[in-house]
Amino acid sequence: MQTAIVQKGLEIFDPLLRDLGAQLKEKFSNHDFQVSEKAKQELVTTADKLSESFILAAIKENFPDHDILSEESGEIFNGKKSPYLWVVDPLDGTTNFVYRNPFFAISVSLFYEKEVILGLIYNPILDEMYVATKGGGAWCNGKALKVSQAQEFDQLKITYCYGASRESRLSAIKLHSYFKEKSDIRQLGSAALELALLARGITDVFIVPGALRWDVGAGVLLVREAGGRVIDFHGEEWHYDSADMLAGNGKSENEVLPIIQKLL
Repeated sequence: MQTAIVQKGLEIFDPLLRDLGAQLKEKFSNHDFQVSEKAKQELVTTADKLSESFILAAIKENFPDHDILSEESGEIFNGKKSPYLWVVDPLDGTTNFVYRNPFFAISVSLFYEKEVILGLIYNPILDEMYVATKGGGAWCNGKALKVSQAQEFDQLKITYCYGASRESRLSAIKLHSYFKEKSDIRQLGSAALELALLARGITDVFIVPGALRWDVGAGVLLVREAGGRVIDFHGEEWHYDSADMLAGNGKSENEVLPIIQKLL
């Protein structure tokens, strides 16, 4: 049953995300969107809402019994609790999008009993489609992904982001201050793509105090299927209800976790 649903999801969302990506790319290039602030330091655009409307419509049409969690619309239930949950970020990296920074993506994942089994991330600017299925590997435009082997602390390439709460922002400031002094750490502005970079072996560690499910769901599966590991700040395997997230290549996270625990 899961296999059939995953395959159907791929057949529907691969072309849909590419089509939506083309629309977002055009709006990005022409600056054809309006911006509003939904909370402090949190922007939303008409492009986010356009992308979300098409994705939600596709889920409701093709998977009417499934539940949905989307960044802009929140939780959408079908009247009875389903073991399947689609988690959607229609435009991950909205602030980048607004600032004319081309590092943004569309992210869709499917959870079954709170375990992610399908993830798609599409980067419209570079035309890169990342796909992961549980037990089926991680891929970018048909090429298999594999995490890096880096584990020496002073050589680790680290990125980070943070959630919406003030607490998560303050935690991120502490982490940035420490790691910037000791090695290197950067905030790139799209959690989905930062996890994709980790799955490709381009970066080695990704840290998220206050991880939001729609930001990281698809990327978590990418990293795991590429041979990496995703845990929380207690060292337990990351799951749907985890508050924080640390992703690494299977070795690098072990170097970073004790530092996070000491700092936070």
